Amino acid sequence: MKKSWIIVGLVLIMITFCLFILSLLQLFPRLLGGLLLLSAVVFTLHAINNQNRFKGLS
Repeated sequence: MKKSWIIVGLVLIMITFCLFILSLLQLFPRLLGGLLLLSAVVFTLHAINNQNRFKGLS
């Protein structure tokens, strides 16, 4: 289940990167493209970081 969140995050990064490239070509709002790319990167890093978290002894 946790690996699927990482795959979803990577797919989101690829999609939002394409949107960001479109925003650089002035076909999409640049602010929205940048925010979407940033949020996709943060989501993916959060999923990777939570994967090996220590849950406790019990």
